[in-house]
Amino acid sequence: MLVLAQKQLPDDVKQPIEQILSWFLGGALIVCLIWFLIAASRFFLYWRGGEDRLLEATGSITLNVLGAAIASSCMGIAYAILG
Repeated sequence: MLVLAQKQLPDDVKQPIEQILSWFLGGALIVCLIWFLIAASRFFLYWRGGEDRLLEATGSITLNVLGAAIASSCMGIAYAILG
């Protein structure tokens, strides 16, 4: 039977790592928000103009929401590993 022991990180090491991770998550979510606004405005313009590129704009919005969900999930996993 294999048992792996995990040593807890000291607080003076763990706190800066968590701070950096939270800054990265905030930056990633801001980028996703900006891209979402751009994609939504493109979708609205294509829809309003009656163009046939609605599928492209819808895919862009979907990928943006998926990217934000993945970033948030990764942050939760990182906190669970550090915790």
